[in-house]
Amino acid sequence: MDQVVQLYARARHWQVLALILALWGIAATVGLLGSGTIFETVSMILGVLCYATFYFPMGSFLNSVVPPNLRLNFAFFRINVIFLCLYLVLFDSLFRAITHASSSLLLLMIIPLHLFATFCLFYNLYFVSKSLVLAERGKNVSFTGYFESFILIWFFPFGIWFTQPRINRLYAEKLSQRTA
Repeated sequence: MDQVVQLYARARHWQVLALILALWGIAATVGLLGSGTIFETVSMILGVLCYATFYFPMGSFLNSVVPPNLRLNFAFFRINVIFLCLYLVLFDSLFRAITHASSSLLLLMIIPLHLFATFCLFYNLYFVSKSLVLAERGKNVSFTGYFESFILIWFFPFGIWFTQPRINRLYAEKLSQRTA
């Protein structure tokens, strides 16, 4: 298992929350330092890093502990995380280009990208929340079975207080199975 994934899988909820809030704080501070493009870009990259540092390691870990016959499409999840991160970084530049050029062509280009980015966000929430419940129960579940986890993960970072202890339990179980 990758070291970053292990770090997040065994970290306590307050440690994950502290890391993410620290990254957000740095992003906000960099954004306040200046209104220049470089400051805004660095701030956006740090903000996206907050998102990616939780969802991707958790999706990776949870996918690894779900029984193989129940696993969701990890490659599609990875594509969604990467696209969303790239889009969030580039969106600021695209949005500024649209407002300065007032080009309807750019606007028409950004609408489908924005809709796909929204889809990617919800798919990532779905992937992590359903994988969490699949790993815990070991059997397939309907939307009502993982709805609570979906909402908790959606209200990031507050849902970390409730979902991270469950991830810690799964990590401890996987560790005990390896040593047994």
